Amino acid sequence: MAKVKTAKQMERHLKGMANHHRIEILLFIASNDGATLDDIVTALGANEKTLRKAHEGHQFFGGREVF
Repeated sequence: MAKVKTAKQMERHLKGMANHHRIEILLFIASNDGATLDDIVTALGANEKTLRKAHEGHQFFGGREVF
C-alpha cells in the first residue's frame, strides 16, 4: 500500500517542478522516448553544464541517457 504524502510534502515536490524550464524538459522527455541529454540541449537550446548542475543528486540524467 502506498504511503500517503502530507500536504507539506506534496508542496515541496510541486515547488521542485514549478519552473517553466523544468516543465519544458519534462514535456520533451515525455514525448521523446529515449531522449539523451544532448537531445534536450539541442531541442530546448539549454546549456548542458547548467542542466547537469541543476539536477545533481536528482538522477534525471544517468550518464548521457535520460530515464
